[in-house]
Amino acid sequence: DIAARAPEPREAPSELEELRARCEELELRNAVLEGTIDILKKDPGADLSALTAAERAALADRLRGRFGLRAALAALSLPRSTFYDRLAAASAPDPYAALRPLVRAAFEASGGAYGYRRVRAELARGAGAPQRARGAAGLDPARPVAVS
Repeated sequence: DIAARAPEPREAPSELEELRARCEELELRNAVLEGTIDILKKDPGADLSALTAAERAALADRLRGRFGLRAALAALSLPRSTFYDRLAAASAPDPYAALRPLVRAAFEASGGAYGYRRVRAELARGAGAPQRARGAAGLDPARPVAVS
């Protein structure tokens, strides 16, 4: 008797849900492409594969509030572990923050002529640290050594 009074199920709600899901998928793709263009600073021909893992993680972090993390990572082809690794690396403190001003001062005092060896000798620091800090600061010697 109850089954006789219940309305017959229609196909429209399932079709409506399919359209909503498709609309959500297209909005996500559009947001990914807009984010890619924003990061690469290129025209609409920008390719998602040109993004580094760190850039894709930053984009996923932006999209996760609107679309959810799982959907954002799937759209960007980014593993969840890589996402969390890149997020942690981006928020990690700079290990050369204290050394960087000293390297810059020694480099500029030489008139831009000192490479990492002479900067290291100047600072009397551990091996490699001045070279990495100099490279990270974008300081290249004025007279590069000729490779023979």
